[in-house]
Amino acid sequence: MKHLSQGQFAALKSAERKMLTRVLLLNVLLMFVNYIDRTNLSFAAVQLNRDIGLDHQTYGLGAGLFFCAYASMQVPANMLMAKIGGPIWLGTIGMLWGITAACFASLRSVPQFLALRFLLGVFEAGALPGMWSYLTHFYSRQRITIPLGYLMGSLIVSQALGAPIAAGLMSLDNKGGLRGWQWLFLVEGVLACIVAFAWFFMPRDIDAIRGLTDDERAALHASMSHAAKPSADPVKALVAALKNPAVWIGGGGIKFFRDVGFYGLMYWLPLVIESMLDGSVAPQQRAIYSVLLTAVPFVCSAAAQFLTCWHSQRRNERRWHLASFWAFGVVCLALLPVSQMHHSAAGSFVLLTLGVVGVFGVEGISVSYYLALMGGEKGLGIAVINALGALGGFVGPYLIGALTQKSGNFYGAMWMLAAFLAVAAVNVAVVTEEWASKFSLKPGQSPTVRRASSARLPSTLFGDASMIAAVAAYMPEDEESDSDEQMDLELGAKPEVAAAAAAAAGPAAAITNTSAAAP
Repeated sequence: MKHLSQGQFAALKSAERKMLTRVLLLNVLLMFVNYIDRTNLSFAAVQLNRDIGLDHQTYGLGAGLFFCAYASMQVPANMLMAKIGGPIWLGTIGMLWGITAACFASLRSVPQFLALRFLLGVFEAGALPGMWSYLTHFYSRQRITIPLGYLMGSLIVSQALGAPIAAGLMSLDNKGGLRGWQWLFLVEGVLACIVAFAWFFMPRDIDAIRGLTDDERAALHASMSHAAKPSADPVKALVAALKNPAVWIGGGGIKFFRDVGFYGLMYWLPLVIESMLDGSVAPQQRAIYSVLLTAVPFVCSAAAQFLTCWHSQRRNERRWHLASFWAFGVVCLALLPVSQMHHSAAGSFVLLTLGVVGVFGVEGISVSYYLALMGGEKGLGIAVINALGALGGFVGPYLIGALTQKSGNFYGAMWMLAAFLAVAAVNVAVVTEEWASKFSLKPGQSPTVRRASSARLPSTLFGDASMIAAVAAYMPEDEESDSDEQMDLELGAKPEVAAAAAAAAGPAAAITNTSAAAP
């Protein structure tokens, strides 16, 4: 950051170390409990379905119903978040979804199950964008990459650790008069409430952070000094996003089909594994074994996530990484029923694990790709893409339930997931960022006037290292030029070197800006 002196930059790094516990820690914990409460149904299902008489079709309906509410509330939640503010917004909805999650322990009927799943989707819709937005009040766009790396990394960890945690809680079966699945919902719901309550004491802005020295606080303000206030009207930005065909293709033609496979696997994985253990594990142990084995595909996916994102960033390429991994997942899921027909439990589990890796192992790249399809309308454009994609979260679990209920096995369900994922892979291979740039809205441009732009997205913000790229939707536009942002990468450069580099880049930047302004 060339506008900071060496002393200010040292103070900034000191302040950021303190913010790890004062700001970032609760974001990471809230993300963890958010995804635990969203997906713990898949683990509870191995006991819950028998206890309250859920057939596969009804279970699939309930799992997917969450996403009907989640999709319908995405845009309203994003707009409401800006009015209320971070700590109150996240503390309130965290308490509400924690209470709702704990209420699952009292399930007695199918209507109650469906109602609670819908309500959980309503309260969780604003959580992720709320956390993204909150962090932008403390970190500049050049300094937010690592904090968001921690935040989105907790999502992957929640899936990897969720299985053994669930297995431990479900082993309390019949303790205190509660079934194992009731302990699971109750404990994890209460945990969410505890984390959410702490959010009411979180700082609203830089001046409210305790324990910072005057120099550290001044350095944080100086790092944010080049961030302009968002000027776009949210309604106009939404209209601009809805007029962009790349938004509809990204949401309806890619993310929808991908989410059918993503959430179909997420909610049915323990039950698919349980079906593989039939005949080889005692019935009373099968539930715990299937939940524990669910951790294996997610641990492998977490490792693949870091490797693929590292390679994607090194190659500065997104589209083919995404398409090739999804295509790999298609092949594995399509072969899975063949292995099951030959009664090969080990071979089936390997194929299932590889199929999950093919779907989950490029999560960071996928969000970066969606955002690369948009320009200045990305704030609400990503909400529209998420809303369209979330409908796939309903279709996937429901269709698996319907097909399994009819056939008595998961063969057709796996082929269905492979077919939907194949459509997503083909569409990613076809839709390029260069094509999408013809319709994107440049920062600061009126929603009614569009121009083609082939400029690359700044690597400082849209790096493929993780899902952190999604924060771009909630970041204010930077008043510095792109050439200035390139120089800001040299954070340790001496002031005189930075000044010389700025002088050298100035004429080129002026020419570029003049060209962009030409009709």
